[in-house]
Amino acid sequence: MFGRKIIECPAIANAWPLVASLIEHSAMERSEIEKTVKSYIEQDLGGQEIENPKCDFKAKWYDLKNLKNINEFLKDTSAIANTFGPDGLIIIGYDSKQKCFSQSSFSDSNLKDTSQLSDLINKKIDRLFDIAVYDFVINDNKISVLHIPPSIDKPHVIRNYQTFDKNNNAKDEQHRIFVRKNTSTYPASKNDIELMFYDRKNIVPDYKILSSYHINTLNFNASSYHNGSGREISAVKTGMNLVFENLGKRPVAIIEIQLSFTFFEDPSPHEIMHFTTDSQYRGSEIIIEPNKMEGVTINLKSDYYKRNSYDKTEEFIRELNEGKKRLLTNSLTLILSTGDKLKSELIKVS
Repeated sequence: MFGRKIIECPAIANAWPLVASLIEHSAMERSEIEKTVKSYIEQDLGGQEIENPKCDFKAKWYDLKNLKNINEFLKDTSAIANTFGPDGLIIIGYDSKQKCFSQSSFSDSNLKDTSQLSDLINKKIDRLFDIAVYDFVINDNKISVLHIPPSIDKPHVIRNYQTFDKNNNAKDEQHRIFVRKNTSTYPASKNDIELMFYDRKNIVPDYKILSSYHINTLNFNASSYHNGSGREISAVKTGMNLVFENLGKRPVAIIEIQLSFTFFEDPSPHEIMHFTTDSQYRGSEIIIEPNKMEGVTINLKSDYYKRNSYDKTEEFIRELNEGKKRLLTNSLTLILSTGDKLKSELIKVS
């Protein structure tokens, strides 16, 4: 019998971008990454070959408002997530061919927030993988680093990968899988894919939560309610039963839940509903030990909408409840008592 807890979940106002698909790493791990990056750069400057195929150098940040750069980002990051071996690093701001620095930081990506990296991955790749961004100053040079831990969900498939000719005409390539070999990225072979399945069976992460919900427990209602100041605002409510299974090595204590529902693979803002718990829930923990399961009933509420956005969302909800639409993508992020953010795979049970 699962334990049961009622959680009231007001949402962040208009906070549409998905939360980063990662556990944000501690200061010790950050310093370890910085030390490793510095060592790799010094080795490369000294003419020594970097033996880790999961280390890649980029002279400048991907422009993630540019379609060609987005596809390059998806290819490079998914290849590292798919490749056998230790943590992967994409070191941005150092040109290994010219042996020079270019002063880079995350702001050069043209994204507002690191959480939008997960949004890109979620829309284009079949399974999310952990990714974190760090900005460092190494030898008086600004360096940005993408850290990609070993994935237990590989292979990660780009559903619709695009290549571009010299005139920037796009060509679609369906279901592409990439890996790193030596210092380059290649399409995965049959043997590469077999190695991915073998590798993921032997990776037990510190944190891994599998979440599931029964579709029959989910019902959306568009409504109005009064906020703390007595002002009536438009909102969306829903309730659902969640089951958490801890597949990691360490216990987790969940103090906040963030949840997004989308209707399409490439949604516009009004086609995403984003919910999260509020500050009042902090301190009331859901504790899940390794190899244990815990059931929880949650009541979700969005924050206010602008009128035109609310009307459009209300229309989608009505069509969803009438069976004319279905949920294609779900994003669930758990905030732990340590302050870490843990992306959880969310499975819909018919």
